[in-house]
Amino acid sequence: MAEADLIVEGMEEPSYFGKLNDFLKKAVEELGEPNWEMSLTLCGDDYISELNRDYRGKEGPTDVLTFVMDEGDDPEGFIPDPSLPKSVGDIVVSLDRVRENASELGISFDEELKRVIVHGILHLKGMTHEGYDWEQGMLKEQETLLKKYKDIRFTEDDETILD
Repeated sequence: MAEADLIVEGMEEPSYFGKLNDFLKKAVEELGEPNWEMSLTLCGDDYISELNRDYRGKEGPTDVLTFVMDEGDDPEGFIPDPSLPKSVGDIVVSLDRVRENASELGISFDEELKRVIVHGILHLKGMTHEGYDWEQGMLKEQETLLKKYKDIRFTEDDETILD
């Protein structure tokens, strides 16, 4: 079974924390990775801005950062035990950006939160994308997966955020 460490940085733990953990595990397992170990950090713009600057050389906040654990080459002849957990990396999500994105897109907070988490998971799986073409590659896979999760709710009040 997939294992996820949920971390909150610089804010109180959201009331939907347990539901988020269940969603993360479900998404990873549905992608065929039942033995993954990973972490998901929820934070605000200040924290993710520091990470974005320090690790990507970019100023300002972003919605999601993914840090893939590179375990390097296995020694010759080594065959990993597929039943043992495999540490794959970390996903960091700015809830400030998720709220802003949801508002700009006219969608619910929950929908956007699921989107950035799935996006991070696909990066941990080794997928990448050039630009934002939603009709092909990783982003198409992301949107296909999100359709499966359309009925999953984290928050009590899942109103669409409109300005």
